[in-house]
Amino acid sequence: MSTLCNPSKKLSKSQILVTLDEYEPALGAPFKVILHKSVQQIRNDQGDVIETRIPNMAGLLKTVAARRAMCDRKFSPADVKFVRKALCLKGSSLADIIGISAEHMSRCENGDRVLSVSAEKLLRVIAVEARYDTIDFEKSLTSILSDSKNPEDKSEKFKDLILKYRAAVSDLKSAILSLKISTVHSTDDELEFVFSLRESTKDDPDASEAEYEEYSEAA
Repeated sequence: MSTLCNPSKKLSKSQILVTLDEYEPALGAPFKVILHKSVQQIRNDQGDVIETRIPNMAGLLKTVAARRAMCDRKFSPADVKFVRKALCLKGSSLADIIGISAEHMSRCENGDRVLSVSAEKLLRVIAVEARYDTIDFEKSLTSILSDSKNPEDKSEKFKDLILKYRAAVSDLKSAILSLKISTVHSTDDELEFVFSLRESTKDDPDASEAEYEEYSEAA
């Protein structure tokens, strides 16, 4: 069973497309991630699963990493490794960015060492910033300005972009100024995050691949 991102493959007459109420993807995260009404499966007429479709895995990983970064529980070694991989960074590259040696980075991921509070906080800020890529904002703004559709539609897109920008600024401020890393928690308290695609994109057949990055935490 394969996992695809925004596939355009048409269904045969014996196949059906089912949207799952909940799905737990294998992301390699050391905590539970559930996708709510965001994943589709192609099934045959016997009910066997042929494909599982998860829109834009890269966007999902960035969103999950950013959400974990905003949670005050101290990163475990597995958290550090997951966030780094979610951001598509090599251990040596991340080590350079946060100002530690590659060897120390490796030991932190293996559990032999721990990141300092300042290094971990910087990693969290990096994860939050990666979700709100400034290049994406620029591309979105350019797209809206060049859009030939009616002014009312353009106005709604501007409002949506402004909300995203406000969310980005708010999260970055919180990660930099307000977030306090806590080392005290119950070992029985498992972390769980639930996400869903934006309503305006997941059912839109004309939505671009970039728009599918709009995962948000479900209420």
